[in-house]
Amino acid sequence: MDTVFYKKLIDGYKQRTLSKEELAVYHQLLAEGKLNDVLMQTMTEDFQTTKNPGRVKWGVWGSVAAVFLTIVAIGYYWWQPTGRNTASGILADRAVEATSDAPILKLADGRIVSLDRLNAQFQKEYGVQGDENLLMYLPATSEHKQSPVSQSIETPSGRTYKIILEDGTKVWMNAKSSISFPSAFERDYREVIVQGEVYFEVAHESQRPFRVKTNNQLIEVLGTKFNVNSYSAEDGIVTTLLEGSVRLKAEGNVQELEPDQQAIFRGNGRPYDVKKIDASAVVAWTNGYLQFRDQPLVDILQKTTRWYEIGLDLDPSLASQRYTMKFDQRSSIDELLRLLEDAGFYSVLKNNILIVRQKK
Repeated sequence: MDTVFYKKLIDGYKQRTLSKEELAVYHQLLAEGKLNDVLMQTMTEDFQTTKNPGRVKWGVWGSVAAVFLTIVAIGYYWWQPTGRNTASGILADRAVEATSDAPILKLADGRIVSLDRLNAQFQKEYGVQGDENLLMYLPATSEHKQSPVSQSIETPSGRTYKIILEDGTKVWMNAKSSISFPSAFERDYREVIVQGEVYFEVAHESQRPFRVKTNNQLIEVLGTKFNVNSYSAEDGIVTTLLEGSVRLKAEGNVQELEPDQQAIFRGNGRPYDVKKIDASAVVAWTNGYLQFRDQPLVDILQKTTRWYEIGLDLDPSLASQRYTMKFDQRSSIDELLRLLEDAGFYSVLKNNILIVRQKK
């Protein structure tokens, strides 16, 4: 076995640098099972690089795992810590691709602009540059300087979008999210309002704090990297810190975070629930992936079905089973269904609802 060659192919696939010819060889070897041993070794190394102290290492994980599935060809990694039944066949009443509606910019005068179709005149008039993936606000000049006005950006399901604000702060928006912000920030502070899931890399300004409002929580920072998840359908507001520090305030509660900490605020007089995590997995979506480490199945499927804008009907007895998964957001839902089948589940997409049951 040419281990060095196989590993080069796998690394090239992960980095998306393979030529068409190399990709064909990769898929052929994968189908023949010749990459299995090297894939196992590679995933073992990836798993053991987790930054979480106390997280179960692969050597221990492997000793208790009944099933280890690798489905790299469709963009998935999946580790299952419990046994599964063998089964055949999977049902789907139709294929559903992630929707391709455009992100939109809502202006103060009521106009709605598709960010997939920004013309040169608009970009010049409003002092922005952008395309279907990125909108960048240029630093204020005498040509573009005007009174700050409120505006907002919204993303549809199946799309992410990146913004660079006028202060240099970088913002990544996940699917079905929104952010409201002024065309130019105030002199004493910078403030935005978000819904859904948004990742920030805040430009440092010691004299002008950056504030993020979401539902009934306020986040205050000077310069840092953090993710906030406030989808209304989910349990609480989840704030995850990658670098720097943040101070959270909600309903009289105050909580400061350190890197690789996550705080969940559920309201109703309860304090923040803070835990140590691998923050890099939380923001994998900014690179086109959904990544989960030892997460309940219900959380994984809620996030993946949101991407395709479909509902979820999950057997409650399966909700708390925990899995580790990496999912390429470019994949179709058919590939998710195949993954569920291989993991021992009966899955069917019916009336735009994903139904998941344990196979008998």
